[in-house]
Amino acid sequence: MWLHIAVQLVLLGFLTQTMAQYGFYNGQCFEEREKYQIVIVLDRTENLILEDARGPLKEVINHLRIKLYYATFALVSFADWDKDAWTSQTGQKRKRDVHEDPEGCYKLEKPFTTRHIEYKSVQDQLDRVQLLPSKNTENIVSAVSWAIVDKKIGWSSDPEMKKVVLLVTDVYDHGNVNLYNPRSRKPSRLDGSDTCSNNLPVKLEEAQKLLKRHKVIIYILLSHNIQYVNSVKDWYKKNTDVFGVPFKISYFFDDKKNKTVEPEELAEDIKHRLDELEATEKGTFPCPD
Repeated sequence: MWLHIAVQLVLLGFLTQTMAQYGFYNGQCFEEREKYQIVIVLDRTENLILEDARGPLKEVINHLRIKLYYATFALVSFADWDKDAWTSQTGQKRKRDVHEDPEGCYKLEKPFTTRHIEYKSVQDQLDRVQLLPSKNTENIVSAVSWAIVDKKIGWSSDPEMKKVVLLVTDVYDHGNVNLYNPRSRKPSRLDGSDTCSNNLPVKLEEAQKLLKRHKVIIYILLSHNIQYVNSVKDWYKKNTDVFGVPFKISYFFDDKKNKTVEPEELAEDIKHRLDELEATEKGTFPCPD
């Protein structure tokens, strides 16, 4: 009897230690040290994108929470620069359908949750993101870069923490943009102090250096826009080094099958991408037997 009790205590101790080291959720095991910080970089220039963010994207987050149990989430939004930036010195308007918010090109919507169970606060904030219409969104590279250096977003100082950008848009960045009316804007310093009204768009080569240095993982989710979705897909396929780091692209709507892609399928693809990169970096992680 005493031997039986002793064996049970040893097994219980092993189980407790294993759970503390790895963590278990929904029948799956997770190595607690393998944590991800996922920042959603959301294009807020069109209603179609916001509809995807407030619907399917919320479900993607739900499924990611199961597949990446220790992941935490943050949310930033972006639009083009304001109307004054696209006005000539003579006052002639050079772009149509551009917003008038001087700080609208980048906004921290929700810092990283301090605990993984707080992910719903990020989902709730998706409903509050305000539309800033623009037909010419050249701010993707700047928004991604500013998110990575944002001092208020809550990036971890742990060198093992993986930084993931989940970019939700329906377009691509147009490269090194020169504003028509830069006024007194200074070049972006990429130190967390840059603002839409005080700084110029991030130069592509500087962004590439930054994202490489931080080993940023980028996953792009394209919102379906039937007018130019194929040209956007083709552009990303031809410009594989635009961010300086490898990225993967997927879609809320599969135009070949003429149907929406299930959020669980998208979450699984994101998880597969992270596993793929992890395996390339240092081998796959085996769950304990």
